[in-house]
Amino acid sequence: MARVPARVLAPAALGAFVLVVVIVIVLSGGGSGGRPAASGSGARHSARAHHRRRFYKVRRGQTLSSIAERTGIPIERLRDLNPQLDPELLRPGQRLKLRR
Repeated sequence: MARVPARVLAPAALGAFVLVVVIVIVLSGGGSGGRPAASGSGARHSARAHHRRRFYKVRRGQTLSSIAERTGIPIERLRDLNPQLDPELLRPGQRLKLRR
C-alpha cells in the first residue's frame, strides 16, 4: 500500500516542477537573457523597435553585421550614417547612429 502514494505523487511532483520551470522561463524573457530570439517574431519586433531609436549602444562581442541583423538596418546604411566608424574597432558602449 505504501507504493500507491508514491505512484501518484511522483508524476504530480514532476508536473509541478515542469510548470515552475516554464513559468520562470516565461517571466525571465524567454530564456535568452532577455534578448529577442535570432529568428521569428521576436527578431522582427526588435528590428522595428530599433528603427524608431536614433542611436544604438554597442555591446561586448558585437560586430557591425550582428548589429545590422539585430536592428534591421543594412551595413551600408550604418556606414553611411557613421562615416567615422571603423567596423574592426567597435567598443562596448560606443554609440552608433541608426537614423538621421
